[in-house]
Amino acid sequence: FTQGCAFNCKNCFNPETHDFTAGNEFTEETVNKILDLCDKDYIEGLSILGGEPLHPKNIEGTTKLAKKFKDAIIKLSNKKIAKTSKSNDTQKNYIRIKMYIKFNN
Repeated sequence: FTQGCAFNCKNCFNPETHDFTAGNEFTEETVNKILDLCDKDYIEGLSILGGEPLHPKNIEGTTKLAKKFKDAIIKLSNKKIAKTSKSNDTQKNYIRIKMYIKFNN
């Protein structure tokens, strides 16, 4: 969860994340810990919740985490593709194209 939200919605499910001065600092160590926790074969996505992850005070950390997570997923997928002996080059290229479209659109 990111810390800080200016909306303060009436029925927010997570109002304890509204205060920008609460919580812990988001550091490179935080990013690495999250990536380590996500380094499992069964992890296919990452939800960044808040607070408000897209608030100007949070966007830098959110963007950094999302980019590094995307790179980690692509590396993991390429490893899985390489291990699949039945995959031919056309299948491998199709998967890479689908991943490119998913992450760049």
